[in-house]
Amino acid sequence: MIRQVPHEWSDEKAEAILRSLIAAMDPQFSRSLLVEYVLDEQGVGWLASSFDIVMWLFFNGIERTQAQWSALLDRVGLTIVNIVALASSKERVIEAVVKDKITP
Repeated sequence: MIRQVPHEWSDEKAEAILRSLIAAMDPQFSRSLLVEYVLDEQGVGWLASSFDIVMWLFFNGIERTQAQWSALLDRVGLTIVNIVALASSKERVIEAVVKDKITP
């Protein structure tokens, strides 16, 4: 499980971080949990928009939409199996497994 890490990095750097995570995963049983913001495709509120701008300006990072998270994880060999909203915050838990190794 990692929290608020990939959003601080460009896609290239986030991919390197996630590839390191995959190297530690058992393809048959492991699941990665990423606790991150998942922005709406349209109509993003001012607070989330400002987080995105801050990530870009200071860290070359990005707050991603579900489609952007899916594409990023797909490029490194992960597949999203579930996204769960946290009642206590605007964050989401993105559950992912090694691609083509989805277990019930």
